Amino acid sequence: MANSSKKKLLWKYLLHLVKIECIEFKNIIEILALDYGSKKFVRLVIKPEKKKIIEDFIEAFDFYYRYAEHFLVDKINNSTMDTFQIKVKSVENENYSIPIYISKNKAIIKKIKHIEENESFSDLEQNIFDYPECCTRNYVLSTEKDKINWIKNLLNNKHNYNRHSFYSNRFSSLASPYLSCHFDFFPCCLSCKKYNKQSQDNFKMLSSYVDKSFINLLKQHLKAIVIEYKEHFWYFSFTRNIIKFEKKMFPIFLLRRRKNYKYFINNIKLDEKFAEVTINDQAINTQLDNLLKVRVFK
Repeated sequence: MANSSKKKLLWKYLLHLVKIECIEFKNIIEILALDYGSKKFVRLVIKPEKKKIIEDFIEAFDFYYRYAEHFLVDKINNSTMDTFQIKVKSVENENYSIPIYISKNKAIIKKIKHIEENESFSDLEQNIFDYPECCTRNYVLSTEKDKINWIKNLLNNKHNYNRHSFYSNRFSSLASPYLSCHFDFFPCCLSCKKYNKQSQDNFKMLSSYVDKSFINLLKQHLKAIVIEYKEHFWYFSFTRNIIKFEKKMFPIFLLRRRKNYKYFINNIKLDEKFAEVTINDQAINTQLDNLLKVRVFK
């Protein structure tokens, strides 16, 4: 674990890497966990023109690294800003990415590189990723052809309305300012105890790297209301149980590619057992309309 001054320097350096679009904030969480000692390695996917920048960072903080022997090309880009990629051994143009493995331990890098190149993901080897086993096994739900949208995977359960701890907010990295406390993976469900515990530990870890004002900003962003209705997705800060908007609130994106938004939100009313959302001037209740999904993180 780094000393206090080095922690602050690491934090500032990582924010710079986000600013110049080398990494995302969720990558910061993983790299800090690596430095903190709660994660064994970090796998980043970078563009070739960013290699020198990442290498300089790694060497500045005494980490080890190795590149994969394969490349990644985009397979599917969906409207949620996520990209699903496929492995290739060679590339014919510049539109590709390279996986890089970062760790404090050279043996760990060698092992994870072997696992990925040979796709030998046994239960024992899955533990090296530091993701909950149940979530790793469930990852296929987000990569099958007909279920590529991980947002719908997390929202589509028997309950239209749920309340969760703000630590479990996996959607926070989709909305500005794109902050999070989760690692870069898809949980099996929002109520997963192992996923929630890991995110809570990450939140506490951050306190040793950042000041209190940033912790408050992160907490404020994680406390949110997520609404999905007919492929339209909204993200609001949670401030109170009844929210009346002064203007039409259009979604932040669509879960499927369309030209225009069809729906907007006027008001939100949250109860212990149901949520009522006024959409296009019509009140819709989660107990009466299965197409309305509401998740509250508080």
